[in-house]
Amino acid sequence: MENHEREILWGYLTELRKELVESQKIRTQVIGFKITFVTALIAFIAAKLLSDYEKVAEFNNLYYYLLLIPAVASLFFDFLIYSYSFSIKRIGLYIKHVLEPKLKDSLKDFNQALWQEYLEQPFNSQKLANTGNLGLTAVAAVIALIPIVLFSTIIYFSIIIAFVILGLIGVDAYAMNSSGRLIKKADDHFENLKQNKKGNERNENAT
Repeated sequence: MENHEREILWGYLTELRKELVESQKIRTQVIGFKITFVTALIAFIAAKLLSDYEKVAEFNNLYYYLLLIPAVASLFFDFLIYSYSFSIKRIGLYIKHVLEPKLKDSLKDFNQALWQEYLEQPFNSQKLANTGNLGLTAVAAVIALIPIVLFSTIIYFSIIIAFVILGLIGVDAYAMNSSGRLIKKADDHFENLKQNKKGNERNENAT
């Protein structure tokens, strides 16, 4: 590989890394805002319920349904967070499968994994952040559902809400694994490309 081609690849890699880091910063800000917003809103509504309990009872316990606001907001925050995670993973996979192999070929006597390839190794895998994020959403949902199911006099409506919230949490958990499914699809795709390339080379040599 000539020097100007290597410079183009390094420049492309640098710009993608900048975009990746920017997406990580935005995702971190969204997570921080979610934690602050959800916990503060739960605390405010809980304090209101405790201070105006008699007034709440007069309104047929409808005040309890305000606890659904932080639970539902937490779910939609999660979808936004997962979209940034998907974008980050997409950039990383492109670097790993397209840019790094070309750069590695240009580096003589370098037999170690480049950074993105190293990050994708199984021993680097951890799901603590996703578990903590989904855990906060689950806590917000439980805080909303317990008083609604136990104390609300609108029983059928409460049951419907409980099933809807539990269904959304299931969708949330499925969306959380979208990055993992993307990795498998990308690995399979590029592995198929390699096999097709090898097959074409064998056919050309045979002819």
